[in-house]
Amino acid sequence: MGQFKFSSWAIHMLMLILFSSLAGVAMKEWHGRSRRTKGAMVMALLIVGAAVLALTYGNYLGPDATGQ
Repeated sequence: MGQFKFSSWAIHMLMLILFSSLAGVAMKEWHGRSRRTKGAMVMALLIVGAAVLALTYGNYLGPDATGQ
């Protein structure tokens, strides 16, 4: 990641949250929960996904975004 090494840890942690939550869904850990709880989880996963995309896109832009 070059000069953006600090963000690799953040991306790693976000991906751990995302994949572990999806594994919980696949293994039916969320079976029987209220619709509101499931909706909150879906919203949280969408926010985590957006954060991953924002960080990776920011790294892609790199110094070009600051005009250097």
